[in-house]
Amino acid sequence: SAFTKLTTAQQEIHLQHFASLCHDDVPMVRRIAAQNIGILLQNVVLATGKECIAPDGMIMTTLIPLYEELASTNQPDSIRLQTAENSISFGSAMAMLFQNNDTTSKGDQNMETSIPDLNDELSRAGR
Repeated sequence: SAFTKLTTAQQEIHLQHFASLCHDDVPMVRRIAAQNIGILLQNVVLATGKECIAPDGMIMTTLIPLYEELASTNQPDSIRLQTAENSISFGSAMAMLFQNNDTTSKGDQNMETSIPDLNDELSRAGR
């Protein structure tokens, strides 16, 4: 994907633009953003590896809050349904991280502390 070829600064700008789509006033725009948040998450994992699930990583600081917002009861059903379907993408992304064998002890420590946090966040968002 193109996201993996961007610099870190460009990736952050891309995420900011995506976040603005998730906050758009038009429900159709938010629905399409909700439909694609899982794909973006997988690309973030491919581009940044385990650092993306650190407490200050892109998933924890940007994508999980967007997921929670899009899955909230304040959204129309069409948006929430799209978000719920992306739970599979979130699980696939976590599986990719576990299958990646180039870990460091710091990365493993981040993984151990971040996975429960990620599971808690996804559980709250699914309510």
